[in-house]
Amino acid sequence: MIGVYDVLTWLKRMPVYHELFHHGYCGKLDSKPDKALGVYPLVQRGKQPYRAYGALESYERVGISLLIHYTHNMEQSQYAACKLFEFLHTPLPWSDLDRITDTRLDAEYPGEDIPSCEVHYPNIDGMTVRRIKHINLLVPEPVFVDTDDFGVYEFVIEFELFVGKEIENHV
Repeated sequence: MIGVYDVLTWLKRMPVYHELFHHGYCGKLDSKPDKALGVYPLVQRGKQPYRAYGALESYERVGISLLIHYTHNMEQSQYAACKLFEFLHTPLPWSDLDRITDTRLDAEYPGEDIPSCEVHYPNIDGMTVRRIKHINLLVPEPVFVDTDDFGVYEFVIEFELFVGKEIENHV
């Protein structure tokens, strides 16, 4: 199963993250720095569990909610949210699909170092590597939440990742 840490790591590998954000996190932070991107699991009540036709184990659906905690300037904050939304909305060429990987269990990533090694999820017949097959945006645009207690503007983007499983036999 793909978790929020894996999604954060994937986003940290994208040029749009380095262009816009200084910090990425999962879960709550006591003090959110400006230009921070929070990754949360998406809570969807009342939806039926997803079941693919045909190859039932070919991919899974992962709901994600992004919190863009940006600056005290509404224009800059909205620009960052729209730029990230545009990245998620743009179809990825098949050859450029990035692997969802992580090498650490912590979400803080000291010094914002990006893990370079892939994590293979154990499988009886070999190793399973996950790739993004499709991104389904659940909102028509970034949703303005409000400002936090310190006046920093925040936006939310909700989406689903359809993550495929590819089996690679490593002998």
